[in-house]
Amino acid sequence: MSNGSFPQTLGVIPARSGSKGIPDKNLVDLAGRPLIAHTVEAARASKLVSRLMVSTDDERIAAAARRAGAEVPFLRSGELATDEATNVEVFIDAIERMRREGFAGPWAVLLQPTSPLRTAEDVDNCSRLMQERQADVVVSVCEAEPHPWLAMQADDEDWLHPAGFEGRAQPGRQAFPPMYYLNGAIYLVEIDSFLKRRSMYGPRTTGYLMPRERSVDVNTPIDLQFCEFLLTQT
Repeated sequence: MSNGSFPQTLGVIPARSGSKGIPDKNLVDLAGRPLIAHTVEAARASKLVSRLMVSTDDERIAAAARRAGAEVPFLRSGELATDEATNVEVFIDAIERMRREGFAGPWAVLLQPTSPLRTAEDVDNCSRLMQERQADVVVSVCEAEPHPWLAMQADDEDWLHPAGFEGRAQPGRQAFPPMYYLNGAIYLVEIDSFLKRRSMYGPRTTGYLMPRERSVDVNTPIDLQFCEFLLTQT
């Protein structure tokens, strides 16, 4: 890990033990390595991340993370290892603990292990965007496909109506405004403002656009198989 011209940045990978869609998801094999190892390797290759830690409640995940090259300075509390615990709460806990241990950098980046196709270059590009836009937050996004304007909504009598252009003639696809969805791969924040608002989104949030082939979020066995296919094609 090397910072180059980037501010000191804490990398946090949240990886709890419970998983309903794929048992032991963070440890499941993907192209010969545990799922979590792909995110650790991308973070370690990044020029942005100066210190990398995994927040987990599971000793097996901690061991796999250490083997891949991440720190696991503590096991998170049980209350932060439930389905109800949010990534914001886990992120805040990790930042505050590491600050007590002496981390003094201005930025932190949350990298979910369920986004194994995100690259070190993607992480570094987010930091460049943060500097260029003077943003408080950079989140990775993917172009929405199909476009949300093509969605239909049902009224009280179950008659369908267009959701995106109610009461107007449907425009051609070329007239649809660009729309994006969060792909969950990267959340880069300015720490002080993030801790004040306790939200991933601030008044100066911008998006880093990633292609669909690097935006797979692994939640089901099919997602895992698709990632395996994409990795074997490169």
